[in-house]
Amino acid sequence: MSNVKELLLVADVETTGLSTKTDRVCQIGIVGAFVDREARDVEYFEIADRLCKPRGKIISDETAKIHGVSQSMVDHLPYDDVVVAEAWNATMDIVTQFHDEYPDGHITLSGYNS
Repeated sequence: MSNVKELLLVADVETTGLSTKTDRVCQIGIVGAFVDREARDVEYFEIADRLCKPRGKIISDETAKIHGVSQSMVDHLPYDDVVVAEAWNATMDIVTQFHDEYPDGHITLSGYNS
């Protein structure tokens, strides 16, 4: 059996509501793991864990009770589109580095509750 390296990425977001068309992100988290099944080794790491201000939306008190992110927690922060782009770019940097080092490696991207 060959020693194939694996990269596992899991993303999760908290939002202002449940609509994919009108609601916005207020928190993004992305974690990764380098997996070596032959060596039975896993190295976990955090890529992003950031709150952000949802552009054009307010986090209702009802929604804040569900995920714990209130409007006052994000009012002073960068907008969601900026933070999500930064998190995505950091993730793609890791994917590129992994692919360069392990061109035959496996990459899996998953979402939590998505």
